[in-house]
Amino acid sequence: MKKMFFVLMILVLTVSSCNLFLNEEYGELILSFDGTLPDGARALDSNGLPVLSSSRMKINIIKENGYTVTRELSAEEPKSLVELVPVGETIEIIVTAINPSGQWSGRTFHTVASGQNQVTVLLNKNVSGLNNLLFTQTVEGQHDYNLTLYMGGKEINAPKSENPYSFARDSKGRLYVRYRDGDTYLVRYTSEGELDVHPAVKTTIKFLANDYTTGKMYGMGVGLNEINENDLTHPTTITGFSTVNNFFAVDNGRVAWLHVSSVNNIINAASLTGASHSDILINSHIDIHHCKPSEVKDIFIRGDYVYVLFNTVNESITSSDPNLYSLGGVVRYNINNLAGNHVKIGFSNSVGFENRAVPASYYSENFYGAVKVIGFDDENIYIADDGFDAADTPAGARIVKNRNRIAALNIATNALSFSDAGPAKWYNEWKEWRTPNTKMIVWESDADSSRIGMSYYQVERGDEDLSSAHPFITSGVYTPTGVLYSDVFCYDSAGNFYVSGKDGSDEKLYRYVLEDDGNYETDGEKAISEKPTTIAVSVSSVPDDAGKTILFYYFESVHGHNIGRLAWYTDDFTHAAQQRNITLSDLGQNDTVTAMAANKDGIFVAVKTVTGKDSPNEKYKITVKKYAHKRLDSLGNISAAETVTVIDETSTNYPNVPPHWTPEQANAYINEDLNALYISDGVLYGLTTNQKGYIEGLFSMATEVFIGGKLLKIGNTKSLGSYVVVLYKNDGLRPATSGEFAPYRFIAVKPKKLVIASDGYYGKETTPRNKNKVFVFDIGNWAHPDETVTHAIINFSKQLNYSSGSFIWTIE
Repeated sequence: MKKMFFVLMILVLTVSSCNLFLNEEYGELILSFDGTLPDGARALDSNGLPVLSSSRMKINIIKENGYTVTRELSAEEPKSLVELVPVGETIEIIVTAINPSGQWSGRTFHTVASGQNQVTVLLNKNVSGLNNLLFTQTVEGQHDYNLTLYMGGKEINAPKSENPYSFARDSKGRLYVRYRDGDTYLVRYTSEGELDVHPAVKTTIKFLANDYTTGKMYGMGVGLNEINENDLTHPTTITGFSTVNNFFAVDNGRVAWLHVSSVNNIINAASLTGASHSDILINSHIDIHHCKPSEVKDIFIRGDYVYVLFNTVNESITSSDPNLYSLGGVVRYNINNLAGNHVKIGFSNSVGFENRAVPASYYSENFYGAVKVIGFDDENIYIADDGFDAADTPAGARIVKNRNRIAALNIATNALSFSDAGPAKWYNEWKEWRTPNTKMIVWESDADSSRIGMSYYQVERGDEDLSSAHPFITSGVYTPTGVLYSDVFCYDSAGNFYVSGKDGSDEKLYRYVLEDDGNYETDGEKAISEKPTTIAVSVSSVPDDAGKTILFYYFESVHGHNIGRLAWYTDDFTHAAQQRNITLSDLGQNDTVTAMAANKDGIFVAVKTVTGKDSPNEKYKITVKKYAHKRLDSLGNISAAETVTVIDETSTNYPNVPPHWTPEQANAYINEDLNALYISDGVLYGLTTNQKGYIEGLFSMATEVFIGGKLLKIGNTKSLGSYVVVLYKNDGLRPATSGEFAPYRFIAVKPKKLVIASDGYYGKETTPRNKNKVFVFDIGNWAHPDETVTHAIINFSKQLNYSSGSFIWTIE
């Protein structure tokens, strides 16, 4: 076998001890290299191997007593070493040359003699180890792949590819990359990361592996092929291996490969002569209970062992797989006896999921996903560990952190240790859960004859000129078959948007998904049986329904006060299914539900109770009730677990001679409503408006009408408490203040902020004045919200008009 060599010089000196009775003869060990590189020269020789005088180097001199002298020399340092060694002592000298890709080692023993000693240390031309090759593969769309590799700090950008890459290093530390750009190409880089073969050559090779013992490079094309040193275009086919069509590894003339038949994963092993063939079915060795079937990602041979790397990933909860996970590991087989005892490394046969996710503690000793061998040395195999952490969030189990680690697998003990992969992202980066930060939603109402609908826009501030803008939701008011969207809408905890609408005679609920760019994309629709008054979305806290998102919609019927439910797994709205309705049994005929919100702690319902309606005894009261979640397959009545009073019973000043009101009587009429509920960080907020002056219909006779409002903290969702806190208010009972704050809807999901649409007015005599604004509150700083007047076309839901001697507040 070809060797690189250098010479150690040992000179003998006499060294006097401070003890006059001792006088021992020592040899002086001198290490040096002849020759230097000219400026700008490459640190590689004509064979592509590192030039020793310009490589990093590690030298161990081991004495008879086991004492080791270690010297590490940088690439720039002179390669010289002086060490005193007693004459007659036998020393072991180990030299390792290191460049960005690999390590080349050699060792020798020498007994120090008197006089000048010349010692030759031969370095194997095949690497003794490969430094960790970090990499990141990304894909844009379906066929636009990029690969960045990091070799000893040097960044290598491979040519773009239409398919995933295959890459490997040979026994000289050179890097081979297979990619597809119309045709399939093979490109090679030196062990310093410089382009070695240019232009790239066409190839039929699909997967690459090296025999680090013999130094030969192999590729999988039509069967198994040996790649020729100076002719990458024409590999040599190895007979007897036509069935090799998947991951494989080669070492010392032995080959192991994966064969996939239907759903079966089979590992084969044989010598390159075709002798000693054996195989073993490994499904039960790599599968993890209650997870998707595992996929083999790489195979590696070290010594007498075959290491099989695998992973299994579920990045989205579905009915068939209701947990999020990235798992994997390594199984070790004896290449000479595949059927013998195998060793499982870095994974458990089953995982105890918590809140539909893998506990973080599991990964301290186990893989996220063993996907590729990236290096090795005398003690360890180094493996790319690619996966994610999932955890419970307000939106249910979600991916919260990508994890990219390097696993060091000790080949003697099978022990694992993990370290961060630095710049490497390996093969996958999953979308991480973030508290959403949506744009604002504003809308205009439009009407034509009996057709009334809302059209919705996304804006950043609220005052944008929308005269030429296109809404992302458009009501077909002027089209007989167009969908008429209502102003009944809500968000989920991920910022997705839901709105009710009428499609012909069908009532439907529509979902819009928040994209990475902040815009909404339609995600389908689902028919429901009744027109909803209010809607809310939450994940369930019922164990049997864990992992499901539920849309609640309230409607009244002859059977009472009902909440309908649509349910689906995470983002799989396509398969949302109608569930059994539940009835709010503690509500009566005087009650009306005006708003709703939900989270894991429960369903929160705003209830307005009106007694003595249309009589001088007419009174109203507003409460918020908390209901516990019920199993989706349950049918029946539920009663509130908690109730908090928002507005105590209050008289409306309804006159005793309807409908013949005087202006004074109409002006004295008062009313209040709770228009919206919203949950942020476990706190339930509410919006109320208070009105003075009757505006319910024609002939109301009021000559001056006012509106004001309040932003309220209803309570914590875990426990509402017994009282409500007013965070901000404007009673609006003066001409200058009427309509300045008339909160109607929460219109964005933002961290530590509340964004509110204010739909207000002031009317006197025959002149109505509408006021439409957006308020942005920093949570905790309630006194000074940002306030913006909307563009003229944004009229929100209602407008104050004057007609036939009366003020009327209604949808246009």
